[in-house]
Amino acid sequence: MSVVAAYRTASPNLVLASAVSAVPSVTVEVTRSVPTDGDRPRLFFWVDGGGDGDLTAFETAMEEDATVTDVEAVCETDGARLYRAQVTRAARVYAEADWSDVEARHYGTWFEEGWWYGVTRFPDRRTLAGYRAFLDQVGVRFELLDLFESTDASADYGLTARQRETLELAHENGFFEIPRRSTMGDIAEAFDVSEQAISQRLRRGYARLVESALIE
Repeated sequence: MSVVAAYRTASPNLVLASAVSAVPSVTVEVTRSVPTDGDRPRLFFWVDGGGDGDLTAFETAMEEDATVTDVEAVCETDGARLYRAQVTRAARVYAEADWSDVEARHYGTWFEEGWWYGVTRFPDRRTLAGYRAFLDQVGVRFELLDLFESTDASADYGLTARQRETLELAHENGFFEIPRRSTMGDIAEAFDVSEQAISQRLRRGYARLVESALIE
């Protein structure tokens, strides 16, 4: 039976460890990880702080953090900024592993008060134990916060992986809020596709959700 684990990790070997240590007042939420040609992904993440001073200080800290490069601000809303950055080999451990290798589904990663937090569904307890052993081996402190069994591991509502990712990113970035915190263009830029492609993907995703949740 699959299990959902809520946990937190800490290590100087994690991506952005230097930057978040330099400006601990900020909150960082990873919204998307995009595979690249190398073995390190491109990250999209929101940074929220006490004001422009914190964000400016964090940008400076990221410039000096060897675990990321090509840092760019994508948009800003309500005092928070969405960034994208390329993870480098200097990050010996990446906070979001390749979950597909262990048939796990990762639901979120965020940094707050000195810790990286995560929520992940693992196919079984043995897989979770293996992941925990891996982190211990590479020098990452791991604390399990909550664990519960789940019998609904395949509830995808008929969505393709890409449709699900698009809907999740749109929701996380406030696209469905009133007023909106992000635009169709912001979502398209995150996926490096046209606004028309995102519009079609969202409409098809809406249709499958309605068919699966309300009709079938």
